[in-house]
Amino acid sequence: MERLSASTAFFTRNRVSLGYVSNSILAVVDCSGLQGRLREDLFMNSRDRLRSGEFENAIERQLEDLLRRHEGLRQLNEKRRREKIEGRLQDSRPLKEILQDILRKSPTLSRLFIEGKQLHNPFKAASIASEPEFNGKRFPTFFTLIGKLSEDQPKQCPINNSYFRVKFTTDAENDYFYRVNDSGHFELISPDVEIEDYFVNLWNGTANLNVRVPEDAEVGELIEYNSRVSDIRETEIFESRFFVLITEAEKKTSGEQGERKKPASKDPGDDTHGLHGLNLPNVIRVYENEWDRYGFDRYDALHISKASEDNYDFFVNVDNWHLKTEQKGKTKTDPRILEARYMYGHVIIALALITDHEEGEDQITTIEELVQKVSRAISPFILPMVEELGSLELEDVALDTFEGDPSNEEPEVGTSINRKSAVKKAGDQQYTLWRNQ
Repeated sequence: MERLSASTAFFTRNRVSLGYVSNSILAVVDCSGLQGRLREDLFMNSRDRLRSGEFENAIERQLEDLLRRHEGLRQLNEKRRREKIEGRLQDSRPLKEILQDILRKSPTLSRLFIEGKQLHNPFKAASIASEPEFNGKRFPTFFTLIGKLSEDQPKQCPINNSYFRVKFTTDAENDYFYRVNDSGHFELISPDVEIEDYFVNLWNGTANLNVRVPEDAEVGELIEYNSRVSDIRETEIFESRFFVLITEAEKKTSGEQGERKKPASKDPGDDTHGLHGLNLPNVIRVYENEWDRYGFDRYDALHISKASEDNYDFFVNVDNWHLKTEQKGKTKTDPRILEARYMYGHVIIALALITDHEEGEDQITTIEELVQKVSRAISPFILPMVEELGSLELEDVALDTFEGDPSNEEPEVGTSINRKSAVKKAGDQQYTLWRNQ
């Protein structure tokens, strides 16, 4: 059996955004039913790697969409996030306001961070806990289309959509279509077009049917579809008929289905590369007695978790060993000031990493792993760097005072750039500083 599996990085992509459950998901695509030529196009001869190409991309896009729209996974992701930070968001609001003020005061950061959007409802599934538990039946007694979707009132689908979705309500168990024994069967046919691809997500009484829009569809075309749900019972068959009208293309917004967003250009003259549209993060303090819960040790500095497509939760270890060492050694500085410098120094660097990070099919390291590794590495240096650089005075960097020193000659760099040199002595060592004039 040929199988295609995804790494953890796949589940933290923007188009999936399941960061809180990424370590608990194993996605396996059964490719045993593929025709020989398609298998050759997808798998290398060694069978342990995939060939990059349109077919692989199509599989990944469909898997992304399936995971992103799976209500059960979304609820579980929200539930885990709520368990991890519920009661902490209120405390993070002053931190977010301070961060916003820091970004606003910097001409560069305020330009990059154009809008600091706020999450209107950080826990979209907060009401789920109060809802009654769904008890599905092994074999459904109904499977009903939601909405009339008749010839006169069809489902409208923009022509630039890859898929359209219709919903059914049922009392079937969640695994009705996927269990090993006595599973149900969903069939979709059309007298008007050849159906290329479709799949069904069933969760807690709602079945979402996702159908690929025909490649040769035209604006104004009305397409009839007929669905049929059956199982080992011969008497219970549920049939539905609905119509879809292909409409004019609509403008896509972030997160909607359509053309994959290309990575932002890194050309020096390109103003599009930055934190445009990224929400201000929720910055949450983590203390030593919480290390096990958040996966910290005494050297960890910052962990991030993807909360939604354009928002992250930042967990800062305020009992970090390097921070505590600085606080004990700098007795004349309020420890709260040092903690704030430490926190926001890491947060701003992490925002830079997030902005520069590009998602890719072959990417193994996630942005979460990268931020954890980098913040851990710079943890001993960040407070000395902030303090020492902030205390530099003009006389420390006034290079022009050394302009007449005959011991300094222009370097032979082979360019027309006018450079001035300065020599400063520290003990027995001599350092030459160069700068552009």
